[in-house]
Amino acid sequence: ITPSMATNTTFHVRVHNIQARELHIGDTPSSSLSPYIKCNFDNFKNFKTETARKGNTHQWSLDIVFFYDTRYPDKLSQKNFTIECFSSRLLGSDDFIGSCAIDLHTLASGPVHHDILLRDGPKPSGRVSFDVMMEQYAEITATLKDVEVREISENIVEISHNETYLAYHYAGGEKADTKEAKSSKCVPSMSPSWPEMEQLYMQATLRGLLSGGVSVQFKQSKALGSDVVLGAAMINMAGFIQHPHAHPHTHTYMGPFTEPLVVSRNGRSVAIGKLTGTLVLKNVPGMAQMTGGVHCELGVKGGKPLLEGLPAPAQSMPEDAAVPGMTPFHQTIGLEISNDRGLGSDWTDLGEAPPKAQPLPAGWEEKTDDKGRSFYIDHNTQTTHWNRPAPPTPAPVPTPTPAAAPISAPPAQAPMRAVDPSSLPPAPFTPRPPPPPTPHADLPPPPAPPPPPPP
Repeated sequence: ITPSMATNTTFHVRVHNIQARELHIGDTPSSSLSPYIKCNFDNFKNFKTETARKGNTHQWSLDIVFFYDTRYPDKLSQKNFTIECFSSRLLGSDDFIGSCAIDLHTLASGPVHHDILLRDGPKPSGRVSFDVMMEQYAEITATLKDVEVREISENIVEISHNETYLAYHYAGGEKADTKEAKSSKCVPSMSPSWPEMEQLYMQATLRGLLSGGVSVQFKQSKALGSDVVLGAAMINMAGFIQHPHAHPHTHTYMGPFTEPLVVSRNGRSVAIGKLTGTLVLKNVPGMAQMTGGVHCELGVKGGKPLLEGLPAPAQSMPEDAAVPGMTPFHQTIGLEISNDRGLGSDWTDLGEAPPKAQPLPAGWEEKTDDKGRSFYIDHNTQTTHWNRPAPPTPAPVPTPTPAAAPISAPPAQAPMRAVDPSSLPPAPFTPRPPPPPTPHADLPPPPAPPPPPPP
């Protein structure tokens, strides 16, 4: 796919790892629904998932990649990525479960991972989590100026009567224009220089630039055979992009560089001189997503900007705030995910074990019905329940009895008088403790599960 970059701001977008949980339509639980997801990316791209099987949690294999162009990067906060969830029906129209929307500014400047509440109008109807990678993508121009090779070690490199030149290309962590450029040839010298050189063109994101650089080879031409590589250097771009501007437009950065020229000798790198000059980068992207973190309907928690000063989402959460709908274990894992992986709903996918459940009270037992749903038997009363009972209260620690004080004569009492029994309050009722449980056949589960509790 080749993005159009003439007048538009372009973003490289990937949507994947879509999951849903706690879905319901009225009293119909998630285990009775066959959901699928429809997505609308600013009316620019529409796509939907396959229909998932019935169950308590749902996951889709959708993984879609595209380029998104806009002429108005300043108005990303007014454009939305909308998700709608439906339940498929064999007959009649599919049932609407709920929807949510995220503005594109939050997608392009916030975390990759999202965990959002679905609503059917004002009513909560479940949660959906997904990963969206949305990185600004630009055609960047790199120019090397006033380049010079200095302090050449004559003991290692022999400059003959042949001309020398520089060959260079962009070496980044993402797919880019890898066409090699060359300088003009310079007469034999121990300090060759090139005031102007051919420009490099590359298509990359800001994250890719920070992990890449310009790879330069110092070569000597030969009349016969291949040219000889006298030394090599890497000009890292991270040192030139340290103070970005807080808006999504592209920018120009310029600065001097001094890098060692090295050559391999007997399996180790040996410096043969220095490469100096000035690097100019034009049309550098002005937006990048955060590293780690999670975005929910209350804001962003835990994400770290790629560079200080980059545009950021409008709403953030305090560090000690909990993300709605996520367990404490998921809270910790969700804030540490990287940009190439989303948070899975399966405990084994995270490489950890779930927290252990609290013990059941005496006389209770957990069972599973033929649909895989857990229910609980109270053998004390021979009843079944869908809700897990509260854990038993630990016995109080006995308090030592203080030493008895010397017995003294009781104080004088007032004379007794007659009282009408009907005027006295009723005595408190103390129930008799239940008898110990007796063995009996397993009880069937309750007839129907109750509606899911509110989030």
